[in-house]
Amino acid sequence: MTNTVWGDAIWMVLLVGAALLVMLLPMLRARLAGVKRVAPADVRERLDRGDPLFLLDVRSEAEFAEAHIAGAVLAPLDRLGGSLKAVREDAGGRPVVIVCRMGPRAVAAAKVLERTGFGDVAVLDGGMTGWIASGGATKTVDHRRA
Repeated sequence: MTNTVWGDAIWMVLLVGAALLVMLLPMLRARLAGVKRVAPADVRERLDRGDPLFLLDVRSEAEFAEAHIAGAVLAPLDRLGGSLKAVREDAGGRPVVIVCRMGPRAVAAAKVLERTGFGDVAVLDGGMTGWIASGGATKTVDHRRA
């Protein structure tokens, strides 16, 4: 019976470790990629002050509809290349904060924007997962029809 208890404990430690790795991997990738990151609390503070931020959400339409930050503009990563002119016009020179679910898509989008001449680009640390976990408000898109 003792072997079973130790075996269960080892599996539990491995599962918790794997879960932590999955949660922290996007943040580690962003740091290693050299992409500027911004904490959800800092974005909320800047929005509350009325700072001119451009929130670019690069998730899918379904993810965006489920929950997004008020004022965010949707440009899914898989279509970002064709949307760069519109994104540049919409951003109007404002600092860009890129949002995805946890971070990897936002890092990829940040690299695209930086390569195409966008100046002040940052990734929302933890993405929407981090935003919601930190108490950030979200909006939904109601697709119901009358």
